[in-house]
Amino acid sequence: MNPFLISEQRLAELTATRQGRVSLAGYNFQAAYAIARLASMLVRRPVLNLPDFPTRIRYDWGEDLDECCEGGLTVFTQCKRIASIGQPAGLSSVLQSFAAKWLSVPDPQRTQVHFRLVCTDTRFRPGGRLAEIVPNSRDETEKHFVTELGSQPGRRSDRAIWQVEADAAGHAQLFDSLWGRTSVLFVPPGVIAQHPAGPLLPAEREALVLMLEYSQIEPGRQTEALGRLRRIVHDNLITFEPTSDAEVDLSHQQPRVRDRADVAYALAAFRPTTDAALPFEIVDRTFLSEQRQAPRRQFVARQPDWADVVHGAEDCAAGEGLCCR
Repeated sequence: MNPFLISEQRLAELTATRQGRVSLAGYNFQAAYAIARLASMLVRRPVLNLPDFPTRIRYDWGEDLDECCEGGLTVFTQCKRIASIGQPAGLSSVLQSFAAKWLSVPDPQRTQVHFRLVCTDTRFRPGGRLAEIVPNSRDETEKHFVTELGSQPGRRSDRAIWQVEADAAGHAQLFDSLWGRTSVLFVPPGVIAQHPAGPLLPAEREALVLMLEYSQIEPGRQTEALGRLRRIVHDNLITFEPTSDAEVDLSHQQPRVRDRADVAYALAAFRPTTDAALPFEIVDRTFLSEQRQAPRRQFVARQPDWADVVHGAEDCAAGEGLCCR
């Protein structure tokens, strides 16, 4: 059984119509939340005032994050750096995104499913379930939701993939299921400029605070640790620029699954120094990803290193020196 309840093949079907374009600012907001959850997974403690911590994370790119949490709960998350997402029309669009995943989960397993909206809308500052935070918005949100599902979906929209299932479930009943299982987390959108680890977003700061509290990293190596966490999430796909509103094409990216071992290995070199320090270097995919960013060097009169390994063989050309074989 898939631990995330939905296969990656199904995810590919649902995201194929999104054209792979999202706001870079929104993407960094999502990545920052994912980093906080990686730290939470490492220390096995909640973060950002959430009630749970993940045991495995699937990063879907775009706006989605799927989490297997302690106790068998699966949480499907949408991250929205939109200050007005709490308006009924905005909430309806979020619930429609959740509907696609809800309908993809086998019915006997739906009791394990919860939904979370992470956003910058201040009306959700208290946090908690939608039904408790904005009960007065329910009727208007349902009206938008039912009206939209009652219209003909575009041929290239992802709703065309699951419209028949939504019709069979009943639009009002589908809304009721989603509304009762959705909670909201407010995270401030502003960049924290003055921090020992450099400019970062609030969720990233909370990740560092949590790891420092549980002695997972050296205080003086926060910059390196944060860099590793960012690489676990997006492998330096983009330059980190939290204030940018440019767009980035993520259409070629496959879902990325990470578990606690990935985080522990990536941060092992930054743990507080002890007599029991490992006598060897951990070579994991995060380490190799860093080596891949190093400039390619000619393999002449020196010992090979890991950067040579990940770069692979050079093309031989006259006058360019010896090749790495």
